[in-house]
Amino acid sequence: MGLGAAEALSSNSADGWLATGGNGNILFLDHSLGVNNGGTGAKANAGASVVINNSMFTRNQVGLAFAAGGALASTKTNLISGSLTSDSAPSAFITLN
Repeated sequence: MGLGAAEALSSNSADGWLATGGNGNILFLDHSLGVNNGGTGAKANAGASVVINNSMFTRNQVGLAFAAGGALASTKTNLISGSLTSDSAPSAFITLN
């Protein structure tokens, strides 16, 4: 799923952006916000992936997370800062052509 500019998930009691299921599900976040969530800003469960590009994750309990068997890739053009517990890091970095 690709999201347009200014898509945001904020002030949830649980996770903000969440990729679930198996079968290679991919959630692509472009120019998106995950702010002030009680769980993670963006999370990939087992069998799913999240790709973040030009997005911001701040003031969440945890910035980014991925389960065993899940992946969270970044294009290196994101702001991941200011989380309450940890900002965490993506599982991979990718280069756009």
